[in-house]
Order: sequence, then C-alpha cells, then structure tokens
Amino acid sequence: MTAPMIEVRHLVLTSGSRVLQRDLGFEAARGQVLAIVGEEGSGKRALLRTMIGLEQPAEGDVFYEGEALWAASEADRRRRMARFGSQLAGGALLSTKTLLENVSLPLEVHSHMRPGDIRSVAMLKLALVGLAGYESHFPGEVDEQNRIAAALARATALDPDVLFCERPTAGLDSRAALVVSDSILRARDHLGATVVVVTNDAALVLAADEAIFLGLESRSMKARGKPTDLRDHAEAPDVRAFLSGSRP
Repeated sequence: MTAPMIEVRHLVLTSGSRVLQRDLGFEAARGQVLAIVGEEGSGKRALLRTMIGLEQPAEGDVFYEGEALWAASEADRRRRMARFGSQLAGGALLSTKTLLENVSLPLEVHSHMRPGDIRSVAMLKLALVGLAGYESHFPGEVDEQNRIAAALARATALDPDVLFCERPTAGLDSRAALVVSDSILRARDHLGATVVVVTNDAALVLAADEAIFLGLESRSMKARGKPTDLRDHAEAPDVRAFLSGSRP
C-alpha cells in the first residue's frame, strides 16, 4: 500500500505551558488540497509551522511518504523541507526586487540552472498565477491580491511536493479572494502537489478535498472530512454553520 503524502500522528502542540491541540491525527494524499480551519488561538499556525519543520511538536510526528520529519536527523529533515514551498502570512516579498526577481531568487539559491532558464521558469510561474506582464513591477506597485499571487509563484518556483499557504485570502474582497483561490488550485494542478492551506475562508475550504477543524475549547480536532459532507452532516453545529454561510 502506498503511504499517504502527509500523515500526522498523535501530535501535541503547545505554547509555553499551554496545550493548543492534543492527539491530532489526519492524512492527505498526493495532489489533495487540505484545509485547516479554526478560531484564533486554536493552534492553526503552530500546526502549519510544525508540518513545515519550523516548530517541533511536544509529542507525535509528521510523516511524509512514510518518513518521519521530526524523528529524522537534521540533515534528513532539511532535505525534506527543501521539497516544500511556503506562502506564509507576513512573508513579504523583497521590496527592492521586481516580481520576476523575487520569484527567481529560490532558483538562484537552490538550483544550478542557467540565468536564461531561471528567467523562463520564473516567467512561467508568474503566468500561472495570472501575472504575465507584471514581471518588471515591484511589490509596492501592485495590489495585495497580486502580491499574494507573486508569493505563491515564488513558493512554487522549485516545483515542491507540498505547498503550504497561510491565510492567502485574508483581507481580500470576494472577487480577489476567488482569484487567489483559483491560483492555488491551478498551482496544485500544474505541480501535482499536495496543498495545505490554513484559512477561515469558507469558499476556499469548500474548494478543498479535505478539511479539519481545530477546537479552541476542546483543544482537539472537532471535525474532519470532505467539506461538503461536513457542511451537511458535521456533528458540530458551528462547523455546519460556517460552511453553509449561516455563521453569525
């Protein structure tokens, strides 16, 4: 049997002495979009950073194609992390570089490609998120929607196995949020990658293949499954309300 692309086992997340989440367990197959949802303080960001390899869990581990991330040696963990792409909230583009230069940077640092090939790949990545023609613009010359799209292009520059996105549609109006959501799905289709997205955007959650909801008071996962199934049949009323658009 083929191992899932991602498997989280018995994960315990803490912040100081406070337990954020206990005994988390879920998985995602290659090519799936997994949405992580939860109230402020429920541990969404801690979970994402643990899955990326930036914060060690108190207990448990994250497995990629059957291989543990945190039980591995530092060298093996870094080798796995090199196969991740991340668009993190607050992970701003370099303001003194054009969008093309920002997307080119991971290729310059981590690949042995020739400059002309790097430029071609970076232009393709920008085109895939709808930014063809914006290559020479600086981040300050485009709106927030396009800055997020450029950050997604940069995150996919090295064709990652897993793409992590943190609140990619936060603060955007519904039209801009839809454009960014479509960019994430196009990136998934182009790469064949697994996408993990932390979001409280119901429309983006419903576009995912799987969703998990983290409970704030219970400090555990309160719902998991296909978003449309959770919308119609989740035991937690607030999960159904969130996905049906009737949340107060």
